[in-house]
Amino acid sequence: MKKRFLLLASFLLSVLLLSGCGGNKYEKAVAGKPLEVQINTNRVSSALTVLPTFEIASIFVIFSSIFWQVYIQVALGVSSIDKKLLDSAKAMNLKNSVLFLHVLWPYSLPGIMKTLPLAVANAFMVLTAAEMIGATSGLGYFVRYYADFADYTRVIAGIIIIGLVVSALNWGVSRLERRVVRWR
Repeated sequence: MKKRFLLLASFLLSVLLLSGCGGNKYEKAVAGKPLEVQINTNRVSSALTVLPTFEIASIFVIFSSIFWQVYIQVALGVSSIDKKLLDSAKAMNLKNSVLFLHVLWPYSLPGIMKTLPLAVANAFMVLTAAEMIGATSGLGYFVRYYADFADYTRVIAGIIIIGLVVSALNWGVSRLERRVVRWR
């Protein structure tokens, strides 16, 4: 239960923040300047040392693993938008919020939805690895605990369950994609 909460909280936090971050970057794409995304992984690792609990550190790590993959996809989607489409929107004197909601977001959404299965699977692997290191419950802890005692039957069973959970998550994301991106 705690694992699902961590995964869901991190996923929702990253998607909510992406809604605001990706939209503010379109001005550079409109101006014709290349959109640059800078990632400094040293700051991520040093931030983990000051986070007070395992749960908060897990949320931060999972959030980071989802956020950057989807953020880069948003940046690529916004920067690759057809200039004629943006010129048409400028000719109609659309406000920035309307431009984002009715032009940029729908244009970027299919690419974002194609990135989500990989991001969710990556986040689950990160969570499982975090559990192997610092948790006292969860599938990662289960696999590590029984590997320490050389009970490989349970280790393989844990790995199979991890694979089934990731497959179920990918199935859920693909159903979400079919519902959200109906025009594809």
